[in-house]
Amino acid sequence: MREENNMIQDSHILEAIAKTDVKSIAVSVHKGELNDTDEIKKKCESEKTKLKKFFKKHNKDPQIICFDSSSSGCWINEEKEKENC
Repeated sequence: MREENNMIQDSHILEAIAKTDVKSIAVSVHKGELNDTDEIKKKCESEKTKLKKFFKKHNKDPQIICFDSSSSGCWINEEKEKENC
């Protein structure tokens, strides 16, 4: 999730989710050039904070889970794993 000019990119998607009975949200974190575990954790906490703030405005409190976008089992990587079999 990127924040541009204090607005969350793709906020229309979050607005739609906020209208549901959302219980949990999984957020993929792209490590990019972050190699340090602490930097990655800080990025994840930053994203969680933004989402919590957004959902609080909508009287929602979903569990927010971060995961590495390149991790095995991630939806975007499943096809890559199948291709390598």
